[in-house]
Amino acid sequence: MTDNATGDAPILPCLLDQIPADETVASVSSDGAYDTKGCHEAIAQRGA
Repeated sequence: MTDNATGDAPILPCLLDQIPADETVASVSSDGAYDTKGCHEAIAQRGA
């Protein structure tokens, strides 16, 4: 959850960081707010 001054997309890397590095992330599903280059890069870095 974010306030109105914070977009959803910048939070995704923080959410992914909460998942232990040794735990596999098979896929990420979300709405259009997360469909940004930064989100795609964060997801790719986790190998999802």
